[in-house]
Amino acid sequence: VHYPGTLEVTGYTIEEYGEIPLLWLRMIVEEDRELVASQSEFVKKEKKTHSVEHRIRQKNGAIRWVRNVSVPTLDEQGRLISYDGLITDITELKEAEAYRNQLLEKMSLAATRDALTGLYSRRMLDDELNRAWQLGERRGLPLGLLMLDIDHFKVLNDTYGHQVGDQILVETAHLIRATVRTGDSVIRYGGDEIMAILPMTGLEETHRIGERLVDTFRQHIFC
Repeated sequence: VHYPGTLEVTGYTIEEYGEIPLLWLRMIVEEDRELVASQSEFVKKEKKTHSVEHRIRQKNGAIRWVRNVSVPTLDEQGRLISYDGLITDITELKEAEAYRNQLLEKMSLAATRDALTGLYSRRMLDDELNRAWQLGERRGLPLGLLMLDIDHFKVLNDTYGHQVGDQILVETAHLIRATVRTGDSVIRYGGDEIMAILPMTGLEETHRIGERLVDTFRQHIFC
């Protein structure tokens, strides 16, 4: 630990390392201590360089990510004399990775979900249909489909504006999700067209769910 970057990386001076017992171990975030301990055991047993990434708590309380490389020193007979820890601050790299992962997650979500309503997007139609069809085939049961649209939606949009139209779509999606079953898939098929895929559902049950949806809409006051 005693190198010029000690203070910059950890916030502690070289003198403090000599004054405070087990300071480095105490700096390691508790959840990561087992990982660092296993690194130490590996180096002692295998006598090979080994690296891990873990968190430390700086003197000011800030959490930083470091790459910890343990490098063994061996004598002429190959026996372990000691090992040194080379520490590199990789916090910015970890933050960049986390940001990238967030972006990838958002992109993945955008590919499968409609941004306005949160329903499946149209590109998920084939996948959800195949899933429901295969589920029914395995059990010898039919597949139900409902296609819904909002009457006079263009008139509503033109009269009250797109903000109101969007709110109606959001409420419509919520009502449908709350009415159909947990295993059913609801897809925004078009502007105001929404499809409900009902796995293992026969004609009569599909009719009942459709009627239940109509009753739910009749009782709801939009916006």
